[in-house]
Amino acid sequence: WNMAKREEDSRVEYWLKSIKARAPNAPILIFATHLDENICKNKEYVNETLTALEQKYCGKKETYGDIKTILPVSCKTQKGIDNVHLWLEAIVVQQPHMGEMIPTAYIELEKLVRQEAQKRVPPVVSWDIFTSMGVINNIKGTENLITCTRLLHQLGSLIFFHNQKGLDEIVILDPQWLTDVMSSIITTKHRFCQHGRLKHNDLNQIWRSPEFPPQLH
Repeated sequence: WNMAKREEDSRVEYWLKSIKARAPNAPILIFATHLDENICKNKEYVNETLTALEQKYCGKKETYGDIKTILPVSCKTQKGIDNVHLWLEAIVVQQPHMGEMIPTAYIELEKLVRQEAQKRVPPVVSWDIFTSMGVINNIKGTENLITCTRLLHQLGSLIFFHNQKGLDEIVILDPQWLTDVMSSIITTKHRFCQHGRLKHNDLNQIWRSPEFPPQLH
């Protein structure tokens, strides 16, 4: 968030609620950037701005998520960056997977996922094909494969909608592809989406083969 401007201009509340909706237990750090701007050289202004933000969002986990702290920084002068590193390290070591041994087979499957993502257009496979990829890397049994897949999902290596009927039948090998799918709808390049609604028969005009084949519409 650009501390030299109004907090509303950076849509802090929107992003906090978005994180809360998608990753309700995720630890959150808010970075107050542009500490090098002239207005931010006034310590009173900085203190008042940070205090106002803390009072508005911090300690309200049910609404805005688990906000750990607000850190003033300058990417230009690097002021405050060391403190960012310390906070990131402290949060990372507290994560439940830290210190756990990851089976070599899981790492090999992750490598195969990256390779297949580059080959396939779109980078999406059925659960049956993904199961075959698991077998290639000696990951056998549905429960074992799901455990591996959920871990790779958490690491951002792929996207898997576990226990979501219909969606759990596919695995997206490249998370960026799904981001591109969503941005193709939420855009100013077309006007098919009106008042928050999109007609299914308009998808053919937005999502075109081979990147977005009809069977995935």
